[in-house]
Formats: sequence, structure tokens, C-alpha cells
Amino acid sequence: IQDQAMRIEHLCRQTSMLREMTDSRMKVYEQLEVAVNSLEETNTRLVEEAVDDKNRIKMLMENVETMEDRCEELQKCLEWAKDTEEVGQIREEVVDMVVEDEIRKKES
Repeated sequence: IQDQAMRIEHLCRQTSMLREMTDSRMKVYEQLEVAVNSLEETNTRLVEEAVDDKNRIKMLMENVETMEDRCEELQKCLEWAKDTEEVGQIREEVVDMVVEDEIRKKES
């Protein structure tokens, strides 16, 4: 009987240890599940942010191209204006020379 009592006590301790191990494993599984859910949510958010970032980059690149094109147009306009101003100055010089020649002719 004493042998059986010791065996029962040993089995009770083993059962208790197995319950503790099972409880411990369940807590670990629950923590893992919470961590997995959190990671999935973070991943979803990061994927959405990545799509938004790509769209923003595309829009900014288009803006840069548009601004570069506009800058080229303005540069051409500036060059044209400078050329036009130079032509105007040359015309003024030519007119001045003609007027001076006419004045000299009249004076002589």
C-alpha cells in the first residue's frame, strides 16, 4: 500500500508538472499569436505606406520633369529676349550712325 501511495504521489506530481508545462506552453502560444497579429498589422501598414510612398515619388518625379521643361522654356525665352535686346541695340547704333552721317552730309 505504501508503494502504491508513493506511486500515486509521484504520478500526481508528474500530472501537476505536465499541467504547468501545458499552461506555460499555452501562454507562449498566446503571446506568439499576439506577436504574429501585431506583425501582420505592421506589415499591412508598411505595405500601404510603401504604395503611398511610390505614388508620391512618381508624382514628385513628374513635377520635376514639368519644372525642368518649364525651366528650359524660360531659358529659351530669356535667350530670345537677350537676342532681341541686342538686335534693338544694334538697330539703335545703326540709326545713330545714319543720322550722324546725314548730319555730316548736311554740314558739308
